[in-house]
Amino acid sequence: MKEYFTGFTSVSFIFLFTLMVCCLAGCAKQPLLRQQLSAPAAVIPAELAPGLSVIYLDKFYRRTGQMPTLAEAKTKGRPGKPLFQLNHQFAHEGLVFDSGAQKGVGMVLAGYIYLGESGEYRFQALANDGIEFSLEGKLIFEDPAVHSDRLSPEGTVDVVAPGWYPILIRYFQRKGTATLKLYWQPPGATEFSIIPAEIYAHQGATE
Repeated sequence: MKEYFTGFTSVSFIFLFTLMVCCLAGCAKQPLLRQQLSAPAAVIPAELAPGLSVIYLDKFYRRTGQMPTLAEAKTKGRPGKPLFQLNHQFAHEGLVFDSGAQKGVGMVLAGYIYLGESGEYRFQALANDGIEFSLEGKLIFEDPAVHSDRLSPEGTVDVVAPGWYPILIRYFQRKGTATLKLYWQPPGATEFSIIPAEIYAHQGATE
């Protein structure tokens, strides 16, 4: 009887521990709570340049939380050419955008995105490695750790007033291949598609 109880306890512990790990992993992939955007930035479209500004950081990150803020990145990193669209997959040993590096690349992208009508927007990324996506200073979704190509959780945004909204993306590639594709599903759309280049803009090389 004692041996049976001991065996049952061990098996139960292993099962419960495995279940807990799986649950935690699943929770990490769930969409964030819905966010609401209501105050477009007071920017003059004629003063905006196409694309998002980018700052490169030469470091082997493991999580986006280890990366600097935009203000810190301006002093620690180096500006690159604006990125007009995020729809890229890089082969092994391929350079990550115009960083000049194949691995150990962090990127802080900033600027504005034009959300041209009110309603519900959904966002998602295919990334390798970590990514963190924010609008109007609000975290919309993240998949922050080292991983191979996979879709991030979805983030849902309710836009009250159309206009240009501040966008901030922190992304890193540690080793191996790299991917960064950003999708949206705007009001009225039935599926996700790559965010078009014409709705990205920035003010200056480092925003």
